[in-house]
Amino acid sequence: LPCSPDSYALLAGYIVQGEFGDLETNDPNYLEEVPFLESAPQEIFTQVMELHKRNKGLSPAECDRKILDLAGRFTLYGLDFHDALDHSGIPILLGVNGFGITVFCGEMPHLIKLNHFPWYINLQIEGTVRQC
Repeated sequence: LPCSPDSYALLAGYIVQGEFGDLETNDPNYLEEVPFLESAPQEIFTQVMELHKRNKGLSPAECDRKILDLAGRFTLYGLDFHDALDHSGIPILLGVNGFGITVFCGEMPHLIKLNHFPWYINLQIEGTVRQC
């Protein structure tokens, strides 16, 4: 899920609190074994450690709720992406979710939203399937 570094750190802080509970160590390297932080820059580690301290007292269920609340605000949350070509043969991405189909162009994470087709509008979607 593409997001800003600050949002990434905030999500990671909730995940770490939900998994490890309240911070009970002074070891600054305790996050090195967390898989989604393996390739994170040092400033993200520092932010996550500070956020973990600030999240003291949150239960795993509360952390899960906060993660879902935050992630649900992201533009690309819940979209299932499918590669496609427009009528000119230009590559596009179709994002499908419960609200409809959203058309994007560009590369992750720099997608540009071109159009949205909600399910409640009666649409006739026409396409061709090519056998390779």
